Amino acid sequence: MKIFLNSELVPFVGALVLNIINYTLSTVLYFLNTLSRASYILLASLFTASLMKVLIPRYVISKLSLMNIRSVLLITLIGSLIPSCSYCSLPLAYGLGRLKVPKNLVLTFITVAPTISLPTLALMTYLLGTELVLTYLATVLLLALTTNLVGIKYSRISGSLANCSLRTLRSNGKSFPHLLLIEFSIMTNQIIPRLVLGILISSLVTSLHTYLSNYLGGNDLLLTTFLMLTLPTYLCPLGTIPLTSYLINRGVDPSLVLSLLIMGSLINPPSLIVNAKLLGKGLILKYVLVITSLTPLITYVVLSLINNL
Repeated sequence: MKIFLNSELVPFVGALVLNIINYTLSTVLYFLNTLSRASYILLASLFTASLMKVLIPRYVISKLSLMNIRSVLLITLIGSLIPSCSYCSLPLAYGLGRLKVPKNLVLTFITVAPTISLPTLALMTYLLGTELVLTYLATVLLLALTTNLVGIKYSRISGSLANCSLRTLRSNGKSFPHLLLIEFSIMTNQIIPRLVLGILISSLVTSLHTYLSNYLGGNDLLLTTFLMLTLPTYLCPLGTIPLTSYLINRGVDPSLVLSLLIMGSLINPPSLIVNAKLLGKGLILKYVLVITSLTPLITYVVLSLINNL
């Protein structure tokens, strides 16, 4: 015991314990802060998705045929009007799934909705320039088309499409508020636990980045490398665009940074956990493989073409 107390391990162990406590507290604070910021958007999105399930009649969904280019364009347009944030897009995507919208169209939605919005494009134009914005936009749209093709063989229009229109509800003796409450409860129970788990994973990685940023100090190489590795764990492109600008200004290849930004918006932990429940693990695994393999290639090719114009 005396040997241990007199050794140099005591300060090391004490510092290690303090660092673990500091990291744990920062993770909890980031997790709670993220939940508080996301709560209003998440509740509004869950309510909107519940309204979609209750109000949209079956004949509207039946018009979304598998190979209809108008359906793909419509889903792409709807996705681009959604604020670029996983908290908002995930419940709406889940609502589309519960409406029995074909899975290829849901894949298109979850590719476009978290990445493209007017605020995101405006901030990117201001910080990154027109060429990188065009590259980003073209890459996302090509990925949306590709994932749509990947999801076609998993898609079929069920005979039980959107069978809870208002007319059906009244014939079953259920009031509109009653069924809306039921649908909201179902979606909340299915989405919230998975989303919280995903946010917790992202909080662990983000807090580790913050901790190492303070610990590494002026070591720009290690700090930049770690930031690149953790960028895909962030949940909202609008908040990571300044980080993207920082990495590009540090000399990192713009196509690589844009690829990480897109992948972080599409395959962050909350999105993977919720979408795996919605679309199935097999399809989501293929989706992840497509996104991780094609995003760097498409971004590099598109940026090269734009630079050569």
